[in-house]
Amino acid sequence: EAIKAALKVIEKSKTAKLLKKAKEMSVGSLALRYESPSSILSTAVKEIGLTDKIKPYEERIKKIQEVTLEQVKEVCDKYLSEENLVTVMLTPEK
Repeated sequence: EAIKAALKVIEKSKTAKLLKKAKEMSVGSLALRYESPSSILSTAVKEIGLTDKIKPYEERIKKIQEVTLEQVKEVCDKYLSEENLVTVMLTPEK
């Protein structure tokens, strides 16, 4: 039941309004990563470690703004489907 409810929430969340809000939040959090010298350095180290290069701030903003609702729907349909979900049961250690 919980999985089906979660999938319904995901399905209802694929809207232009929520995409706009997600983009605004992403841009805002990106701006915070450039707020201090230590956070700039931390971001740079992560990027170098993952991609061997650093993307300029403006390029990152542009990439965020270019995300379309269709792309979001495709990713959600591919990765957030009932077939791809795994149920995990956590129990106390004895």
